[in-house]
Amino acid sequence: MAESLLINFSLNYPGGSSVRVDNLRLAAENAMVTVLFGASGSGKTTFLRVLAGLALPDSGSVSFRGTVWFDGEAGLCLPPQDRNIGFVSQDYALFPHLTVSQNVGYGLSELPRIERNGRVRESLNWLGLEELAERRPAEISGGQQQRAALARAVARRPGLLLLDEPLSALDAPTRRRLRGELHALIERTGIPCLVVTHDPPEALALADEIVLMHEGRILQAGTPSEVFNHPASIEAAQILGIDTMVDGTVTSRDGAIVTVNAAGIRLTAVCHDPISVGCSAAVCIRAEDVMLSLPGSVHGSARNRLPGTVLNAVEEAGLTRIEIDCGFLLRATLTRQSCEELGIRVGTKIEAIIKAPNVHIIPR
Repeated sequence: MAESLLINFSLNYPGGSSVRVDNLRLAAENAMVTVLFGASGSGKTTFLRVLAGLALPDSGSVSFRGTVWFDGEAGLCLPPQDRNIGFVSQDYALFPHLTVSQNVGYGLSELPRIERNGRVRESLNWLGLEELAERRPAEISGGQQQRAALARAVARRPGLLLLDEPLSALDAPTRRRLRGELHALIERTGIPCLVVTHDPPEALALADEIVLMHEGRILQAGTPSEVFNHPASIEAAQILGIDTMVDGTVTSRDGAIVTVNAAGIRLTAVCHDPISVGCSAAVCIRAEDVMLSLPGSVHGSARNRLPGTVLNAVEEAGLTRIEIDCGFLLRATLTRQSCEELGIRVGTKIEAIIKAPNVHIIPR
C-alpha cells in the first residue's frame, strides 16, 4: 500500500465527454515506469493532469504512498507544488532566454545557493548535459532539450515523475534512438514514472506496466506482454494495432487447446479464458508472430500451417510488411534479407506458420 499510487476519480467536460478511472492501483517502486497508452483523445493527458494537480476532478480520490492528494468528499485538493512531482510537458517548456543550467535550477529558488548549485550540477551530470550547461534551448538538439527538461524535473528530487508524450516533438529517427536512452535515464534517477504515449514501440520500450485507455476509460492494465499479446477485448485489440483480426467460431476445446473456424480455415489456439464450443470469437494474430516459408520446405511442431498467396509487400522502417491471402487476410513482417531469400513478391506461393500460443481468441 505504501508504495502505491491509488487513483479513483471522475472528471466531466461540457458536452458529455468524461474521463473516469475506477480504483486503479499502480506500483510506485523506484524507477518503475507505467505507460498510459491509447489514441489521441483517449484521456491520457487528462489523467496525468489530475495527478499533477492541474485538473480538478468532479469526484473521487487520489493518493500517493499514503498521502492523500485529492478527496472529493472531504473537499481536499493539494496544489501541484505540494505533491512533490516532476512534470515534463510535450514541448518541454524550457525558458528560451535561460541557459540549460538556469532552466534546471529554476524550481530550486528556495534552496541555499550552494545546495542549489550542487543539485543543478548533479542533475546535469546524471543526464550527460555538463558540456551544454551554458547553452540556451535554441542552441541544442531536440534530444538534448528533452534531457534538459528531465533534468529540471528530477533536480527537485520528486517522489514521482510525469512525462506527457516526451518524444512526440522529435523526428522519427531521433525518437527511435532516444526510446532506450529515456528508459536508462529514468532508471538512473531511481524515481517512479508515468509516461503518456500513443506510440506502440515507445510504450514497449519504456513500460514496466501499461494502462490502456480508450474514450476516457481504462480498458486493460498489466505488463507489456500481457496487454500487447493478450488484449482483453475487441476494442483493446484494435487500439493495440493487432495486425490480423478475423471472425471465427469455436469448434472444439480440450483444456487450454481451442480449435476455431475462421473464414473456413481451421486454427488451433491456446486459451486459458472461459470460452465454450459454438462461441463467436475474434481471432487475433500479431504480424511478428507469423513465420513464412516456401511450401513444404519446413517441418516442425507448429499446429497452424496455412498455404497462401502474397498480395502485397511494402517496406516500412527496415522491415517488409506482407499481406497474404490464406482464406482470410493475414499480415506478417520480415526483414529485407528474409524476403529476398524467400523470393517474396506479389503472387508468390507461401506457407504461413503460426504457433498455437500466438493465436489469441477474444469471445464476442
